[in-house]
Amino acid sequence: MTPHAPISSPAWKNLRAVRQSIAEQVARSYFGLIEARRKVAVSAERVAALAEIAQQVGNRADIGIAPPGDKVLAFANLDQARAGLAQRGEAAERAARSFDALIRAWPDGAVAVAEALPQVPPPPPAGLPAGLLARRPDLRAAGLTCSPPAFAKRRQNARCCLRSI
Repeated sequence: MTPHAPISSPAWKNLRAVRQSIAEQVARSYFGLIEARRKVAVSAERVAALAEIAQQVGNRADIGIAPPGDKVLAFANLDQARAGLAQRGEAAERAARSFDALIRAWPDGAVAVAEALPQVPPPPPAGLPAGLLARRPDLRAAGLTCSPPAFAKRRQNARCCLRSI
C-alpha cells in the first residue's frame, strides 16, 4: 500500500476491514471477560448459600430430624457447586489472558475491567419533544440505517439478488 493510494483503493478498504475486525474482537473479549468474572461472583455466592444449607441439613440429620439421604444430597450439591466455581474461575482466567493478549504485549491476566456491563439507556418517555429525541446518538444511528438512500441501496441489492435467482 503506497502512502499516496486513494482511500477508495482495495488496500485501504482491506486495512479498514482489519481494523474493524480487531476492534470487534477487543470489544467481544472485553464484554466476555466482564461476563466471566460476573459468573464467578454468582458461583461464589451459590457455593456460600449451599454451604450454609449443607451445614443446616447436616445438623438436622445428625440429631435425627432429617433423613441421612438429605445430608448426602446437600453435600453432593455443595461439591457440584464448588466444581462449577472452579470451572468458571478457569474460564475467567482464560478470558482475561485472551483479552490481555489483544491489548498488551505480554498476557499476565492482571487486566482491570469494569465490574458490571454498562447500563442500557431507558426508553424515551411518552410526550418527549422530537428535538430531544433527535439528539440521542442511538436513535440517530438507527435513523441513518433507515434513511431513504440507505433503504434504496438495500432495495437495489435485493433486486440484484432476486434477478440471480
